Amino acid sequence: MELFIELLSFIDDHFIDGIFVSVLLIIIVRKFLKSIKTGTALEIISYLMVIYCLLSIIYLFLISVVKVDSELYASFINRATGIYKLTYILMLLAHSFLPLLLLFKKFRSKLYLVFFIALFMNLGWLFESFVIHLTTIHRKFDDDRNAFLPFDSDLIIFGKGFLLGIVALIIGNIKEHRLVKN
Repeated sequence: MELFIELLSFIDDHFIDGIFVSVLLIIIVRKFLKSIKTGTALEIISYLMVIYCLLSIIYLFLISVVKVDSELYASFINRATGIYKLTYILMLLAHSFLPLLLLFKKFRSKLYLVFFIALFMNLGWLFESFVIHLTTIHRKFDDDRNAFLPFDSDLIIFGKGFLLGIVALIIGNIKEHRLVKN
């Protein structure tokens, strides 16, 4: 179970956080660089989101039905039935079940729909980051010029999303180039 949690955490930290930046990069490339093919890159990003979603559902199943770890189960139940249950359920739907729409090619091929699904997947992280920035700015009364800049961790997440988008575009164009040659 610990290995599964580490795998899920690794995928979340390195690929899913900031994945909307990857899709945003694909939107920009499709809009301004018509010679670069973006269809395969979009599918790579979509499949990555679906795989993460399926792993999250398996994780939720293991916690709630099998009750593998009683501490995790208690934490899950407290969040799902506590005073913030509506926000937790919305976050759970957006993060773990909404990407299942990408299993259908009809939805997976729509660039803006993939972008909004990726954005909703990252909404929890974005909201948390916004609150942290807002409270940091509010509590700093001095004339610190860096108060409005994002934290290093935010820049790293955006950089990872940008890098994932570049890699997906490169892999997609290599695949498209090989298909054209054959």
